[in-house]
Amino acid sequence: MELRHLKSFMSLARLLNFSEAAREMYVTQSTFSQTIKQLEEELDCLLFFRNSHEVSLTEAGKELMPYAEKTLQMAENCTNRMEDLRELKCGTLNIGVTHSFNMVMNDTVKDFIHRYPGIHLNIVYKPMEELIKRLACRELDFVLSFRPTEYYPQIESHILFDDHLSVIVNRNHPLAEKNNISLQEVAEPDEGTGCEGKRSLTRELTGTELRSIRS
Repeated sequence: MELRHLKSFMSLARLLNFSEAAREMYVTQSTFSQTIKQLEEELDCLLFFRNSHEVSLTEAGKELMPYAEKTLQMAENCTNRMEDLRELKCGTLNIGVTHSFNMVMNDTVKDFIHRYPGIHLNIVYKPMEELIKRLACRELDFVLSFRPTEYYPQIESHILFDDHLSVIVNRNHPLAEKNNISLQEVAEPDEGTGCEGKRSLTRELTGTELRSIRS
């Protein structure tokens, strides 16, 4: 059964005239009659009484009408929904964001909601490693984070902007004499201070250039 069969059936059920229904469907009367016959053969029942004077619905035809109407309406709703999706009028966007980009997201989200009010935003804040895994599993549509250190062949990435971060150290610190330092240097143990949190800092900022600032 095809939608054209149901459309032809509904047209004939409404007009009760083969010639007028065929014109409404933009087909010849013989083609239209064949379409109705195919539907009756598939359902194995007579849908219309025909004689030289009139056309009328059978009991089976009357029973089919609400189901045919509902099916055609659902098909139209499906088409309209897909059109809205293409035009960004509906849908859900799943975004993964590291906590470092929290402030960046505030104005961006407000602007997006203003432009696309029909789209639901689902924003997930997690560490970069977890976000990348969820992106690879298609649980997220895209991730906003610093550049990963590892290569993920199934993920396409683009640089949105370059950023420079500063490390504040004591004037006597070994890093104080350097103008630029790498994250590897930040990650090295500091026996003098026993500073904690360097590992999390390294994981969060990997790939970002750091500038040294002397206190």
